[in-house]
Amino acid sequence: MSSSDHPINDRIAEARRALENWASQIGRRVVQCGPNHLKVGDANFYPSTGTFYVDGQPREPGKGVEEFIKFLEKKTGKRRNPAHTIDIEF
Repeated sequence: MSSSDHPINDRIAEARRALENWASQIGRRVVQCGPNHLKVGDANFYPSTGTFYVDGQPREPGKGVEEFIKFLEKKTGKRRNPAHTIDIEF
């Protein structure tokens, strides 16, 4: 499925669900700072583009909700159940 087959609002909603699922498994909270800006602690994620960064730092090289979750897992040292993964194209 190409990104043109997957409306932006659906991608944002799917990314938010995936992120909230991960966060709930490790006791973290997802905050919606704007229509296309999600935050976990000091880490910011933009579902429409898939980009993410930590406050005061340059953008991280990965892209997409799965890469953001992997980044958060490495940053926090907490992992989710591997059965809870999704594939969203950007």
